[in-house]
Amino acid sequence: MSISLAIKEFKEKHKINSPSTVKDIARFFRALKDELEKGYINAQIIADFLQKNIASEEKRTRKVTARDFEDFVAAVFGGKVMDNESRKNEISVNLHGVEEFVAGYVASNRREKMDVKFSHFGVSVKTFVPKNKEINMGSFAREALFHNFLTLEDYGGERKSGLGSRPQMLKVFNKIKDQGKWKDFCKRFETMIDGIFEDDMLNVVKGGLVMEIYVISGQDFQKLMIERIKKGPESAVSIINRYEGNSIRINRDPVFEHSEKISLEFKLLEKSKLKDIYKCLAELDKYIFDGLNGKIKKRELQEKMILELTKIIDIIENTNI
Repeated sequence: MSISLAIKEFKEKHKINSPSTVKDIARFFRALKDELEKGYINAQIIADFLQKNIASEEKRTRKVTARDFEDFVAAVFGGKVMDNESRKNEISVNLHGVEEFVAGYVASNRREKMDVKFSHFGVSVKTFVPKNKEINMGSFAREALFHNFLTLEDYGGERKSGLGSRPQMLKVFNKIKDQGKWKDFCKRFETMIDGIFEDDMLNVVKGGLVMEIYVISGQDFQKLMIERIKKGPESAVSIINRYEGNSIRINRDPVFEHSEKISLEFKLLEKSKLKDIYKCLAELDKYIFDGLNGKIKKRELQEKMILELTKIIDIIENTNI
């Protein structure tokens, strides 16, 4: 079944063109959820593709599914998947007046964040298995964050040195607060958050028989992070888990709670006639292969192919969708 044709007709029906914000992407998935529940065939074809290629038990633990979903989003909405060659320092926040040392790290970290680029905005795409409760937000330079607030000995590195867990993060944050520097530290944090995490976010939980999509704008994510930090160290570690290398890991629950959630229930596909059609198409594929390799005679090949095509026609005629 043609996934490209199904997507084309689905987009035309719902007047979904090039998105101007992440809300347009969310509208696509809301419509997909609605039509899947009603049993419409194009929605079933799209959902079947997502289940088999992104959310299934066989696929979901492979890291390639994150890139596969990026490819899907880019193909559907006319975006460009950003690879290492196409990334560059695209930063809109005003860094004038920001110390050059910090600004350099902000620009460098910013370059890594956008996964899919559209005409007027970018999207960061992340996929998860259900048991993964934290988000790897990528590079958020420790050197810049703690510059002139703490020494390297004060904040250390990862697990072995002092930033590898919430209790360790809390201890480091309290050092800054105890020195009376928390307000200034919040300004540094806000500058880095605004500069590095500008993009809207698509977070996808690959649940096998369900796919949960969480959509949040870059502005709402920035606001959430900054509000937590400004309330003090205890509040900060309610969302910041730890560092791993130079990448900051955060608690996914607050982010998901502030996101729009769209759930695609793939169990609904169990009642679909697609499975029967795919079975017939698989038989046709086998007969063609056997015919090309001279394993089956012309008359028998014709009879078997006509039989499978007749089955498909009968399925279509008896499908009320």
